[in-house]
Amino acid sequence: IPITILSRCQRYDFRRIGLESISSHMESLCRQEGFEVDAESLGLIAREAGGSMRDALSLLDQLMTCTKGLVSLEQVLDILGVIDRKIIFDLAGSILNGDIIPVLDLLDDVYDRGIDIKKLYADLLEHFRNLLIAAMGNKIDKLVDLPAGEIEQLINQAKSLSAETLNHIFDMLYRADALIKMSSQPKLALEMTLIRLLQSTPTLPIDVLIDKLDALRHEISTGGASRQRDDSEHSMPEPEMPHKPVEPARPSVDSRPAADDSSPVGDTPGRMDQRWQQVCNIISQKNPSLAANLSKCKLKNSEGGTLEIESPDNGFTQNMIKREKNMAILQQVCTQVFGEKHQIRLTAGKSGGDHSKKKKDNQLKQKALDHPLVADAIEIFDGKLVDVKVL
Repeated sequence: IPITILSRCQRYDFRRIGLESISSHMESLCRQEGFEVDAESLGLIAREAGGSMRDALSLLDQLMTCTKGLVSLEQVLDILGVIDRKIIFDLAGSILNGDIIPVLDLLDDVYDRGIDIKKLYADLLEHFRNLLIAAMGNKIDKLVDLPAGEIEQLINQAKSLSAETLNHIFDMLYRADALIKMSSQPKLALEMTLIRLLQSTPTLPIDVLIDKLDALRHEISTGGASRQRDDSEHSMPEPEMPHKPVEPARPSVDSRPAADDSSPVGDTPGRMDQRWQQVCNIISQKNPSLAANLSKCKLKNSEGGTLEIESPDNGFTQNMIKREKNMAILQQVCTQVFGEKHQIRLTAGKSGGDHSKKKKDNQLKQKALDHPLVADAIEIFDGKLVDVKVL
């Protein structure tokens, strides 16, 4: 558009209008026109308008044309085909309780009343999104555009639920969006989705699973060690040998002082590799997953009070090591092995390498991807194959 035209134009950006603003404006118009309607009905009309004042006034005009006298909430629901919010709360409550029969019964009642199943699904999806926001407990009034009374109902329904449970339900409902909206039989599609939802269990985050596996492995290893100690304590005592006089030790011919194992390491590659292997061995007893990532790394330098650790250039290993919990463990063990506290600096290794090695790695990855167990794990956790290591 030429600048001469733009200079003579005014720009207006249209934004969604809040429910309270639409309801109060319609209430003012109804008062001027002498039309009696309660606040709850106006709230339903405002919600159906989707933030558009023009759509809200069109629905209000339709309601005025079809009714006389005081308009009840039931008349608004029947005339406009709006879903009662109580149905949404009841349906969500049955889903959260795991009661499949009440869920199917409610769906059947809604279908018999002629309510659009796709609209019911959209309202249910939005309801669980709002429940998830309410469970998190931050900025609910800003992120949930609903009347104060309904927000209070949301908080009451979500207070006994975890965010992980609600996120699992919301995720499964959202994944069925295309299936339900494009289906020629949306009622059956929604029933199948809800049955599948109630038969599933929420999965734990991968970080939680790793921590639980590490704790279990540590518990098993410490339990085995304690059992060995118990066995040794209950074993038969060895017969005592007669004491012989102990002669005082004679000084050795070589009077050089012994090397101190806790002295700082120099820049000798062999010594650095030896100490780094010692670090990995100690950490493997406390945190095997961290040790597995550190085993891919190499200690490049240990001078000047800094430990330079080179990790593979894939990002994943560095991100796992840089977690606050893992860095604290690494710092503690390095201080124990090197005798003093060092600053830890992570660097990425250079990309590239031998072409044949890359080809072999790609073949291993493809072979792993073809394995059914690996394919199922990637699908369940929505992950990707990062590396393949042959033990």
